[in-house]
Amino acid sequence: MLFSCSPEDTAVINPTDAITNQLKKDLKLDQFKNQTFAKNLVVNWESIKRTEKDGIEIYEMEVEEKNPTIIKSNLFQNKLKYELISIRFTLI
Repeated sequence: MLFSCSPEDTAVINPTDAITNQLKKDLKLDQFKNQTFAKNLVVNWESIKRTEKDGIEIYEMEVEEKNPTIIKSNLFQNKLKYELISIRFTLI
C-alpha cells in the first residue's frame, strides 16, 4: 500500500499519546515465535510520525536492531532497515 502525502499531512506524535500507548500494548514482542529476532529489535517510540490522508491515519515508528544484520550484496543495502507501521481507518 503506497500513499502520497504533503508535509502538512504529517505530524510527530507525543510518546505519551493514547495511540502510542495502545501500540505499545498491542505489540507483543515476547509472543513472537522467533524470540532471537524479537529480542534484537528496539522500537523508537519517540519517533512516531502520524500521517492522515482521506480519512486514513498511518503511524510509522523507526525500528532498529541491537545487533544489526549485515548482508553482503552489490544490489541491496548492507544493513536491514525496519519500520513498524499501523494503519487506522474509520468505517462509515
